[in-house]
Order: sequence, then C-alpha cells, then structure tokens
Amino acid sequence: MSRARWLAVAALATLGCSTTDDTADATACGGQTRSAIVNGTEREHYLALGVEDTRAIVRLYDGTGSTPDTCTGALIRQDWLITARHCLEIEGLAIDLRLDGDTRVLEPLERAPHPELDVGLIRVAPELAADDSVRPLAIAAGTVDERWLGERVELAGFGTDEQGLLPAAPRYAVESITEIRDTKIAVDGLGRSGACLGDSGGPLLARDERGRPAVLGTLSTGSATCLHRDSYVRVDLLAEWIEMLAGAEVSGPVACGEIGEAGACSFGNALRCRDGVLDATACSGGEVCGWDTNQAAFGCVGAADDPCAGAGSVGVCEATVARKCRDGVVSEVECWPCDRCGYDPATGVPQCHPK
Repeated sequence: MSRARWLAVAALATLGCSTTDDTADATACGGQTRSAIVNGTEREHYLALGVEDTRAIVRLYDGTGSTPDTCTGALIRQDWLITARHCLEIEGLAIDLRLDGDTRVLEPLERAPHPELDVGLIRVAPELAADDSVRPLAIAAGTVDERWLGERVELAGFGTDEQGLLPAAPRYAVESITEIRDTKIAVDGLGRSGACLGDSGGPLLARDERGRPAVLGTLSTGSATCLHRDSYVRVDLLAEWIEMLAGAEVSGPVACGEIGEAGACSFGNALRCRDGVLDATACSGGEVCGWDTNQAAFGCVGAADDPCAGAGSVGVCEATVARKCRDGVVSEVECWPCDRCGYDPATGVPQCHPK
C-alpha cells in the first residue's frame, strides 16, 4: 500500500474508529464499517432548504477508481468548497456536483489545508461550478456559543447507505448539539442516528442568525457505532482564513427555499417568505417565535399570546411530553412511562421513542 493511500485510508477510518475524546463508544471500535448518516433520509426536511441549496453538497472520491475512498464537502463560493483536511489526501481527487438528471465532475485546481485544524478548502474552475441552479452555502454568521447548546441541526453526507451502497444523493439526519468546545461542536444521535464512513468533511447545517442556510462545522471524527457522538470543526472561527483564500461572501437577499408564507421558527428568529425573499426577524424583548393568530403565520409574539406554547413550527420535547403545533393548534403526547421524547432523525419532529 502506498504512503498516500495509507494516509487516506487512515484518515477516513477515523469515522469508524475514533478516540475516546470524540466518541461515545470507543470500545465498539473493531474496524467494521456501518452505513453513513444512519437512519437519515435522502430528502432534506428540517431546515426547509431549497433544491439549489442542497446541490451545494458535493461528493469527493478517487476519480481513478483505484481506491474506494469517499468524502463529502460543501460549496461555500461558486469556485471554493469546504471539507475535512484529511479528505484532501484522496488519490485522484474528483468532485461530483449533482444537477437535474446530470452529474458534473469538478476538477480540483487548488487544495488549501488549514495549518492546524482538520479543515480544508478546494478551488474548482468557476465556469464549471457557476450555475444559477446551485446556491453556495454561507458560513454561519455570529459565534457558535452556548446559545446553540440543545439546538437541532442537520448532518449531511454522501456515505454508504443502510445497504452498504453509495447513494446518488446526500443523506440528512437531525440531531442536537450536546457540546461546544474551543474548536469543536459535538452532536449525538443517542443510539438512533449518526454519521459514518464517507461522511468525513460533510457540513453541519443550520439556519444562522440571519436565517441563511449555513455551515456550522465540518465532520472530523465520529462514533465507532455510527449512532452516537460526532465531532465537527467549528467554521465560525475560520471566517478570516476562508475569506483570505476564497474571497468575501456575495451578500444579497436570502432565498426562501421551502419556507412559505406561513413561515417558520429557527434559532429565535421568525422566518417569513415575502415576495420570494426570506425575511428573518429576531424575537426579543420577551417575545418568542410562535403562531401569530392575526397574521395566520409564525412570527414574534408575546410568550403569553403564543397558542403553540413554545413549540415553534417544528415542535419540541419538554421533559416527557412531545408537543407540536399546526396552524396554532397544539397537540401533546405524554411519552412516560413506557417511552421517552426524542427527535425524529429524518424530520426533527418530536416523537416518543422506546427507552
């Protein structure tokens, strides 16, 4: 085995055999490969992204076909994508950009590993990547701090599916942030979902404080069981480094994606689609994002006036109760004593799960 091949295999294997610092179950590490984005879905639900947003998630692989190495990345500019630094070691690196009924192969023109962290940038030819049907993802605005603890976010990746096959489209799973450290964000599938081999470098997605579809981190290491703790490198710390290499983000109106006139709640913001442009209003001064009866839509309302009782647009687990809200009508399911309340990995909706 060549040294380059060994480096690629060793790096990609970190998702199947992580250290005790970054995995909840290191004792299960036995070199076995589990399916990637376990118990996820090929259709993105939770963040209501547009198809132009999801096309920014790309597959990295050995274009020569001599190795099975696979990673995931995300376009953050029309001609730059972000991934894990160890994914830059793939031999014959090629990049698949998926379009309607077609896959465009992007050639890496430049690889830029971060000097310290497991993050890398790849430049591709702009005439190949530039396409109105592809919308690069933003780097999350603001700082990923304690406000994000407990927030639901979305894992995305091109790893193998439950049958051990490489999917034609990225898979997604919704999990909660359980820890934020100096350079890392940890999420946990709690035995129900997680990332695995082939998802290295994949983005941790959220809507940021501006309501934009954004990258919070890139997958570095994960649980040996592919069902527990995964560790992402924080990219909010790298804005200056990214801008130095890739240039400044192109500012402009935020597209609505799948968010309609009824709106949605995200990270303390009320999101509404108005004339094809997303409006994000930060709820403050005692207000919360809830159902505005007068507007028949989600908006910033007084906590006492929210008929959704804090459930937001997707629902929430509150102790042992799964609470959801539809058109201002709340439904509640008591999970105790037989089950516990948790979030569906495919949709982020609260459900009762077996203990």
